[in-house]
Parts: sequence; structure tokens; C-alpha cells
Amino acid sequence: MMPARAFENGVWVAAADKWGTEAGSIVYAGRSTVIDPLGRVRVCAPSQESLVLTYDLEPIEAPLVPRRPSLPMYRRLVEPLAPGAFEEHLALRTLDPGQPSARVAVVPSAGSFDAAAMVNRFRDLRAQQADLVVFGGDDGPEGWQVELLTLERAVSELGGAIVLGVTTTGCSVHQSVVLLTAAGGTYEHVATHGRGIQLGETGSPVIPTPVGWIGMMCGDEGLVPEVARHMLNDADLIAWPVFGTHPMLDVIARTRADENRLFVAAAWQGGGVVSAPTGAPLAVSPRGSGIAMTATVHPALAHYKEMAPGTHVVDGRVPEAYGALVR
Repeated sequence: MMPARAFENGVWVAAADKWGTEAGSIVYAGRSTVIDPLGRVRVCAPSQESLVLTYDLEPIEAPLVPRRPSLPMYRRLVEPLAPGAFEEHLALRTLDPGQPSARVAVVPSAGSFDAAAMVNRFRDLRAQQADLVVFGGDDGPEGWQVELLTLERAVSELGGAIVLGVTTTGCSVHQSVVLLTAAGGTYEHVATHGRGIQLGETGSPVIPTPVGWIGMMCGDEGLVPEVARHMLNDADLIAWPVFGTHPMLDVIARTRADENRLFVAAAWQGGGVVSAPTGAPLAVSPRGSGIAMTATVHPALAHYKEMAPGTHVVDGRVPEAYGALVR
């Protein structure tokens, strides 16, 4: 999480931790570290001895994704949650006991939107029992939405669901992510955060599917924590098509899963990851391979929001302290 925090805020982070055991059962990792604004670890202590680190900081240009505190999703983050409201919310979303788990696949981006090739890939992955297939973001031509009919027919025929992302360049640059479900639903979400694109104004809907309740992040949205956080109470899984690539993507995807205790399935050019609510990688597409990877997810695990005794990511929120988010 510390490299993610440094990167998303464009700051140096100096993190100190003790090492060794306490009370004969609690193990501390040590590994005190200095991380630069690009998320790179510059120096790190070991786990088995005391050590004082020093490091001379230098100016580093960190291109940040601008925050948008006027959006409704930011205001939602500063609203207090009544005691027990989260548990009442979950009670309305009873999972089908006949489908306790699902298979989720991530497919690295091909670079350009090709509906026929996606259908072939989806057909192969459905044969491997993938229930949800998340494609990395592609460049698309004007009118690419017409090609969605091909994908909608495939999902209707084969079942399951598809999430894909498309960049359209015309008078302005747009980035969208689309969820297609076998029940006949097609949902589009326009990126609310990004650089050099025309931005949307509303957060992703969270859609009930056989894989669980799915939210979407589009491109650079995943690089700021607020977008995933506003889906904290609703989503079991966030599907994240990314455009291009970046060395921090796997770290960011796993951090978004861990800090919100939900599943994240992210795919980009040359890679992808399915992360558990603990931040552990369940499936990783080898960097640069183009290989699709599939993992089993249990949506009910996203209902457990406690990280450790006394550390609950919903009930432990302190909204009255978050005013800076909306200023």
C-alpha cells in the first residue's frame, strides 16, 4: 500500500516499522523504507535486524491524475454511516446458494477494438467455465458501439458477462467501459478521471450479476483511490479495463482490492491481475505474454470488511475528518 500511496499523491513516503515478535505470536515485518513519488522503493531495511536508514531526496516530476472533489462520489465519502447500516445493506443482497463461487478471467489488451476477436476469446474462456471476462482497454473507431451487437449476441448465446474498455478519438477523446450481461443488460460508464480526455460526471453503476455485484473503473480512474472507495458498500468486484500499461498497475489493482476488501479484476496492454479482497493475487497474466488468466472468486468474501480485530474498513471510517476531500 505504501508505494500506491506515494504514487497516487505524488509524494515521497518514509515508512518506519519495528521488527521481531511481540507476545510470542505477533510478527512485525521491519522493512522500513523510503519510496519515491513514482512508487519506486529507493532503500529498504531488512526484516531481521535494527537499522537506521538515511536517503537524500531529490525533486521528481510526478504526473498526477487530477482529483475532482466536486463530483457526487466525493461527497458520498464524507457522509457518516449509521451504526449497523452496512449489515442491513448486505442483508438485501443475499447470494444465490446455488452459485457460491464464480470464475473471472482477465484478457490483456489487443490494442485496437475488434469485436469478432473478442467473441472468439470469450467463447474459448466460456468453454473453460469463465463467468466474467474482463478485456483490457482498446482504441476504437467512431461508432464502435454498433459492434456491441456482436458481443451482446455472444453473451446471450453463451451466458456469462463481458467487461471491456474503449477509447474513441474524434473532436475530443472519450474513454468508456461497458458491461454486457446474459440477462440482456448493457451498461456503459464514462471515465470521470483522466488526463487529456473529456470526462463524465457520474460514478459507475454497481450491477447485480451471477458473479456478484460488479462496479467498473475506466482507465485512469483506478489511479486515484476515491473512485473505488465510493463503491465500498455496494460492489463485490470491480472490473478495471486499463488503456496502455504502467509499471504500477498490478500494485494499484491489489491495493484497491485490499483497502476496500473486495475483488478487483484488471487488464491492460500486456498484462492483468485478479486480486482477492486481501490484496493477494489470484491470477496474473505474465507481463507481455498476452495470455488470459482465470481465477475462482467467492463474492461472499467481499462482505467481510474487517482487516484485523478492531480494524473494519466500513465501520472504522471517520467521515467527519475527510473534509479535505471535498474542498
